[in-house]
Amino acid sequence: MSPPCGRSLLGIALATTAMLGCQFDVQGLDIPDGAGVDVTQVLDAEVDADLDGGGGCTNGVQRCHGLDVEDCEDGEWTFNKTCFWGCAYNEEDRVYCASPLWAENVNMANDVGTGAWVADQGLTVINTDDWTITTPSGPLAVDFKVREHLRSVDIGPVTIIGFAEIQIPDGARVEVEGTQALALVASGSIVIAGELMAQGRSDGTPGPGGYPGGLEGGAGGGSGGGAPGAKSSTALLKSGAGGGGHTGLGGDGGTVVPIAGSPVAGGPGGTIVTVDTVDGSLVGGHGGGSTAGDVLEQNKAPGGGGGGALMLAAQVALEVLATGVVNVGGGGGSSRGAGAGGGSGGMVLIQTHICLIEGVVAANGGGGGDVESGESGEAGSSGDLPTPGGGAHGGDGGAGSDLAGVGGTANDFNGGGGGGSAGFIRIDTVMPPDIDLGTISPHELTAGHAQNAFPTY
Repeated sequence: MSPPCGRSLLGIALATTAMLGCQFDVQGLDIPDGAGVDVTQVLDAEVDADLDGGGGCTNGVQRCHGLDVEDCEDGEWTFNKTCFWGCAYNEEDRVYCASPLWAENVNMANDVGTGAWVADQGLTVINTDDWTITTPSGPLAVDFKVREHLRSVDIGPVTIIGFAEIQIPDGARVEVEGTQALALVASGSIVIAGELMAQGRSDGTPGPGGYPGGLEGGAGGGSGGGAPGAKSSTALLKSGAGGGGHTGLGGDGGTVVPIAGSPVAGGPGGTIVTVDTVDGSLVGGHGGGSTAGDVLEQNKAPGGGGGGALMLAAQVALEVLATGVVNVGGGGGSSRGAGAGGGSGGMVLIQTHICLIEGVVAANGGGGGDVESGESGEAGSSGDLPTPGGGAHGGDGGAGSDLAGVGGTANDFNGGGGGGSAGFIRIDTVMPPDIDLGTISPHELTAGHAQNAFPTY
């Protein structure tokens, strides 16, 4: 649990200062030169023997006192400077200010523009493939930088877009599309009071950095992709397809059990995909399986695309206000005869000094599709409740503490699709993140959520 503190960035800074004995400029949150955190650093026994600032130290010695560097002068500890990202000791026990080690090769010195972006009311679209930001009034005119971080062929590049400040106010909706994962970077703060969405879709299109849903009777994309549904020899009976797996299992497709004849088994849900909770790459969700077609090999319902992969990197602070939503949910499975599987939730990676979440950050699985020509499952929910599957037979998507997708059910002829698994949320901060008033899904203490001390060098 985070320590008691005010519910604003200034309040957090003040509480942090009181807790650690810091002396940095909380009003401006100034970042000193050489900024960078090893808040778990074990202080040298001799140097740490006197934390109250009393006498008895050796002249010329330095020590870490919270985030501060202190010098020993005339037998007394005196303030030298504050290390914004943490005070640490090297192998020779010499004091230094740590520097941040940003994920996905993000470089705060080179990857941010001079512009402060305040998103317009209405819909803004970020395309990670052609590096464009299109506002309701046209291309974004604010100065920003774009760079591509190349990775392995399997997971593709990351598009890095940087500003001085980022604000998404209430009433603004930013949708991210394209195949590449996105890192939004600010040398100052990121404040979200509107919507930032990178969900998969029911037509099989994944969120940026996610894997596609199955098409034309195929399995969902990714190692956790859901299996396709099956059909009887006459194509009169069709089972549901499996939902995509991620930090939980995907739900199985509904099995059709006829009054006479053999059952038609539903497609198995996708397997659990192991996630590196500390150094893992930014990778989205896995696709749901497609359904088998009719006797003419037509009308195959696509699986939901996996949720997107979104990194939010802020040098100073990240705040999701009470009205704010960040959603990388999996796409819902569609419905044509039988139901397709929902895509699994994607990934949100937050890296910052101070993190306050009062709104919603969600990476939930998409719901499975209904039978006949029924409803598609919904895309991953903006909350911590299971994502509804389509109609009466689509399985719910995983969310909250229940990471696994729910299996679809069947009527006498067709099976519904299984729900997709929940994805993964990782928060790396210097100060413990304040998320008590917010909604984080997957929940803390599950395999779908990790909080780390910010990595440094």
